[in-house]
Amino acid sequence: RSTLLIVDKSKLVILKGTEQRTWNMETDSLETLKNYHLKILQYFDAPKQETTIAQILFCHQSTTHGQLKSYILNRFIVISTVNNAWYEEMRTTIAKLEYHNSYAILLF
Repeated sequence: RSTLLIVDKSKLVILKGTEQRTWNMETDSLETLKNYHLKILQYFDAPKQETTIAQILFCHQSTTHGQLKSYILNRFIVISTVNNAWYEEMRTTIAKLEYHNSYAILLF
């Protein structure tokens, strides 16, 4: 089974360990990123019962789940041409839940 994904490269983020950056149109290609895995970051808004595709990432094969979680919580690159209202909502919700230690970030 194959999946076709068409994306705007200017909205891609490349993550390697604790380093993150946006796609560079001049130097990045699928060939230069052959040691990277495509990940689609989704945010599920429980009260609204809606899922939002938050970001498309190319994660280096050495990037750990902990580093990915840290990126999401602390170093997330907000792309200015994308609606990022969900991100501020998520950060607010997590801040409230952290107090009670009752949140989870699920990585598949």
